[in-house]
Amino acid sequence: MKARRRSGTASALDTAQQESVLAQARATIPPLEQTLAPARNLLAVLLGRTPESFST
Repeated sequence: MKARRRSGTASALDTAQQESVLAQARATIPPLEQTLAPARNLLAVLLGRTPESFST
């Protein structure tokens, strides 16, 4: 998007909106990672495996 802004094909508003969308997407990652570990542990118990046996 920044390249489009520099070349004149995107407005400052377009760039700001996309940066906001990116920031929101990045903000969702930590809570998802926090729920992943317990889910992986539960799955490991149900399957009789170790959590480390699952690829990340």
